[in-house]
Amino acid sequence: MENKRDIDWLQTLRQEITPRSRIVLCGVGNELRSDDGIGPAIIRLLMKWQGYSSAENATLLECGNVLLINSGENPENFLSIIEKFQPASVIFLDATNLNSPPGTIALVSPREIDGSTISTHRFPLSFLANYLQKVSGAKVLFLGIQPLSCQLREGLSPPLSKACQEIASNLQKILFPESL
Repeated sequence: MENKRDIDWLQTLRQEITPRSRIVLCGVGNELRSDDGIGPAIIRLLMKWQGYSSAENATLLECGNVLLINSGENPENFLSIIEKFQPASVIFLDATNLNSPPGTIALVSPREIDGSTISTHRFPLSFLANYLQKVSGAKVLFLGIQPLSCQLREGLSPPLSKACQEIASNLQKILFPESL
């Protein structure tokens, strides 16, 4: 059973993006720190579902109006690529301290993001959001997922594995309905 917060993120996302909009999905996180790697894990899953055979090692995949980016810990390295793509929306996917049970999913606004993400990133995501909004006019959203653990260990915890599948499945339905 989804909780209210989980339902809200999905409803809001459906309202914010359409398959015809130019969208960037940027998975952020350190995959060697367990649940901090959920952003890249979601991107890899979407790449795989789009038929990209090298999804495990890929950082970028353009699928029509959607650009999938596995930025790891360095989303700032992809700013010029995002700008050139000219998206209507940019959605960062990241482990976020929501003060909720592990696996909780929520859309978080840029002004709420300061201090809430797990601090493996060189630049605050709020800084990147402000920059992208100013230079591209894109709407920037953060899809945060409450981690169970960000200890030094590969692989997602069971609640985050479930959240990863749920998020990727819903993004697939919204952004790539023709591939279902």
